[in-house]
Amino acid sequence: MTKTFKSKLANCAGGIVASVIAMTAFGAAPAWAKPLKIESENIVFFGDVDPVLAKERVQKWETYRKMIYALSGVSNPPADTQKLTIYGFRDTRELQKFTGNRGIAGVYTNGVDGPIFLTSVNNSYMEDGFSEQVGFHEYTHHVLHSFVREGFPRWYDEGFANYLATMSITDDTVAVGDPSVGHVKSVVKYRLDWLDPETVLKAIAFYPNYKRREMRKGGPTVFYAQAWLYVHYMRSQPKYNSKLTEYLKLIDTPGIDPLDAFEQAFAVSVEDFHKEAANYFRNDDFVVNQYIPGPEIMTSDMKVAAMSEEDLKAAQIPARLAFLNDKTARNFLKDLNKAYKKDPSNPRITMGFVSYDIHQESYEDAVARSEAALAASPSDPYLMHAAAGARFASVSGPHFEALEDEEYKPLPMNDDMKVALNRYEQLLQRDPTDLFAVRQVTTFYGNSDMPATDAALDAARMIDQRYMDGFEPFNGMNLAVIYAKSGYELYACDYYQKSTESVKDFKDRQLGNFKARLDWFKTNYGQNCEFDDGEG
Repeated sequence: MTKTFKSKLANCAGGIVASVIAMTAFGAAPAWAKPLKIESENIVFFGDVDPVLAKERVQKWETYRKMIYALSGVSNPPADTQKLTIYGFRDTRELQKFTGNRGIAGVYTNGVDGPIFLTSVNNSYMEDGFSEQVGFHEYTHHVLHSFVREGFPRWYDEGFANYLATMSITDDTVAVGDPSVGHVKSVVKYRLDWLDPETVLKAIAFYPNYKRREMRKGGPTVFYAQAWLYVHYMRSQPKYNSKLTEYLKLIDTPGIDPLDAFEQAFAVSVEDFHKEAANYFRNDDFVVNQYIPGPEIMTSDMKVAAMSEEDLKAAQIPARLAFLNDKTARNFLKDLNKAYKKDPSNPRITMGFVSYDIHQESYEDAVARSEAALAASPSDPYLMHAAAGARFASVSGPHFEALEDEEYKPLPMNDDMKVALNRYEQLLQRDPTDLFAVRQVTTFYGNSDMPATDAALDAARMIDQRYMDGFEPFNGMNLAVIYAKSGYELYACDYYQKSTESVKDFKDRQLGNFKARLDWFKTNYGQNCEFDDGEG
């Protein structure tokens, strides 16, 4: 059951009729002549797809972005410094072939130029909606972090993203608060119990450190659902929603306990608030707000241009790099060769060839190709990425390949690695959010005996606050080592414990190497780390 309320956002009036979507019959020749590029204020779209569908998709994401700001109380939102790039495909089969992943209709990730979303543009995709929900969720983080940075605690950040991700846009109306969230469905389907509310509400800078009994209850799945529930209930209750700003100020107060901040700001005990929210969930009486935003939110200026097939292949390189694997490498090389024939001096294409060389473990070729290109254009960021990546891989690749099944050794700091790290630090000076650079910097300092630099700590924090959506054990151990070297023992031990608990999903040599890495950490940095037995 849902309650719906119609309202008009401040300074917005009127609306537009949604575009009629003309679909091409499966197997029929497309009605468009060439691939296209569509660019709006905050989004760039590339694809060999129906222009009507492509424009509809760009408008939907622009509207979604504007609604995030409107619902967050931000007037005159700034243009994104990193535009969202959407790559459109005619159907799911084409998308799955491109990524090498079956069973997906859309996927959101971060590329060398910023956030990217790969999507199948067809009716079945739109009716399913889950893949777009995931994309909206991740894009919400990108938008929120662009103007609040560390302003939202982790639990609210995740809950708000899930709350917004089921937004539906029809004609001149936007509906927000639909309870069809994937994590919530899992809680209902598998009859999972709620986590201790303190576990959720203490997740401020980091994800929860789950006790063993909480992992048995569903751990991260329940955390996402419970965070959504708390945010949804808060936004349905003016007495709580009006106090959010006060709460955000309090949790930024040095030394304050996050649970004390919650109870002081909202004038309710953590236990009583959880009971209220649980009853709200049990009654299945969710508030779904309907807005009529007006043309300022519902319409966007767009530039549409035709492109050649070769230009499309070049534009797709950031997406190709995000999904470069054994299944996709051959097609990637074919696309690179096509693009190269038309534009041999394109830095993106050079970066693509270097990345392919690295994937093939042709490290000498990768270094020679990238250094020659960088010498001709020393300030080009694509070529700096390529050259840094080649040097880094020439050290890390052979090093890790030479390890025995149950062996771990830290990475060496030789001349090639010094050059690579220097270039990554230059890239981070240009853009501290550069995912490729922060990943490589944290990988080195999380796998070496070298003291953590300021750049390494900044990179670890960037991974933690912006890119660690969920838990990935290799990243977790990188952060554990860097935090330990930097004197943040509590955070280091938390990530060490999470990583230790994750090894049950590993197999064979991967398991042996990772256990050896855990032992290396315990010996060198984690002597004081103690596990909660999780039974209390």
